[in-house]
Amino acid sequence: MSVIISLRHRSRRGFSLLEVMVAVSLVSVSALGLASLQVAAKRAGHEALQRTTAANLAMDIMARMRANPQALQRYARGSLGGGSLGGEPQPDCGKRATSCTPLQLVAHDLWQWEQALDGAAETRVAVGRRVQVGGLLAPTACIRVAAGAVTVAIAWAAFRELSDPQAHRCGVGSGRYGPADARRQLLLLHSFVGTG
Repeated sequence: MSVIISLRHRSRRGFSLLEVMVAVSLVSVSALGLASLQVAAKRAGHEALQRTTAANLAMDIMARMRANPQALQRYARGSLGGGSLGGEPQPDCGKRATSCTPLQLVAHDLWQWEQALDGAAETRVAVGRRVQVGGLLAPTACIRVAAGAVTVAIAWAAFRELSDPQAHRCGVGSGRYGPADARRQLLLLHSFVGTG
């Protein structure tokens, strides 16, 4: 009788191969679920950062226009982004000792703003050359000015598609936002700037 009891007791001490396989399967499924959740959270965080950057940039150019109302109409642009304005205009209106006309200030404001839009202030070295890593992903900005009413539209590429990507024409048809511009995200800022 004591032999039978000791055999039963010995078989209860370990796990069977089936139990180990079930446990490993459950842990694997849980790990995959957590990994996909991590990817989704990272994408959502990136899109929130892009939208915050776009909002800050829109408010920045609006403040620049309010500081230079004499040349408000000159801020109007159909498309900015991707270095479309070229090199820094002269004189450098960013220096305190430099005296600039309102038109020179517009040129410098737009150039600086496009640099921020493209992320020129944040770079890293990749494959032996400097690459811009700040700013927005594939940005396009449009500024409309009509009798003091200002609209700043900023478009950029995102991971997800919009249901109505044609809400505003800024960046439409540029080929930067996927088929039918479906990945084009858009921020619009409307305001009024008094001219004097």
